[in-house]
Amino acid sequence: MNIYLIPIKEAIAVFPLLAIIITFPYMIYQYRKYGSIPLFRSVIIYSFVLYLLCMYFLVILPLPSISEVAGYTGPQTQLVPFQFVRDFLRETTFRISSPGTWLNALTQNCFLQVLFNILLFLPLGVYLRYYFRCSWKKVLLISFSLSLFFELTQLSGLYGIYPRGYRLFDVDDLMLNTGGGMLGYISSAIIMRLLPSREHLDKIAYEKGLHVSFCRRLAAFVLDWTILAVIGVPTVILTTFMPPVFFLIQFAACFFLPVFYFVLCTYLTDGYTPGKWLLKIRISSCDAENRLTLQQCILRFGTLYLIFIPFLMIWACYHLFCSCTGRSRSFIYERLSRTDCISTIQQDIAHPKYHRHFLLSSHKI
Repeated sequence: MNIYLIPIKEAIAVFPLLAIIITFPYMIYQYRKYGSIPLFRSVIIYSFVLYLLCMYFLVILPLPSISEVAGYTGPQTQLVPFQFVRDFLRETTFRISSPGTWLNALTQNCFLQVLFNILLFLPLGVYLRYYFRCSWKKVLLISFSLSLFFELTQLSGLYGIYPRGYRLFDVDDLMLNTGGGMLGYISSAIIMRLLPSREHLDKIAYEKGLHVSFCRRLAAFVLDWTILAVIGVPTVILTTFMPPVFFLIQFAACFFLPVFYFVLCTYLTDGYTPGKWLLKIRISSCDAENRLTLQQCILRFGTLYLIFIPFLMIWACYHLFCSCTGRSRSFIYERLSRTDCISTIQQDIAHPKYHRHFLLSSHKI
């Protein structure tokens, strides 16, 4: 059993780093599609990522030394179907005529390895049917493809790192893994009765997405400055090594580019920056009948970046607290410029496709 626990411990140790890498892209996707990130949905997604990481580590770990693998002389493939049945009858104490040997045979390594190959893919079938809403055909195809990927990973010597495969490519593993995925698909019917449906999760996310949360605005803020940095930093670096006359270009990159990006871009698009557009946020005038004016854009971003940002830590902590406690607070620069952030997710909900999608949805919790 310890041989299985070590890869799982390694996966748990690596998972935080992987979670950091995928979190921001995950936030962008969720905010763009739903306008919010419900906690239960995040638990499902991150647990699925951890599960896949554990699967992969269980397949490749422990890693032997290259010199040890170079000395291997055994077969690299096993292409005879149902060889595990023959191995079970030959290597265990099981005797069909002696019921007393049956229970003991189920605790021996030959049987446990078969059971492990089934159980390894069982959660995959549950995730695919419950959250990703895959049909049994898709579950069958994905389970087989993922198992084949793992087997080829072993056969290739971890993509050529080793001089030969350090584990056996076994056709029985393909069968057992695929069977485990299908068993998960069948058993997920019970789990789906206990958990809220995917349609219900989507509906809750859309309803929350009608309001622009602080975290969503912060994500748009980070995204905008990341895009601006990608555009402006190379210009600043290049002009640093040029004659002094190019200082004007460097000054323009540092000053006028942000002005154009935030003020003019917002005014010309009637409330959007690239980051806000990606996360479906639009800056609107508090005077609903009037279009956003250039003066409002200048006041909004001038107040934000010249006055408000120096107090960023207090500002962030306060509004994060308001967001967590469900209190709605407008920012100072919004009050001065008479503008507000609104969610454009409501445009998706108004679409006929939305109503067809949730017409037959379950409202169980």
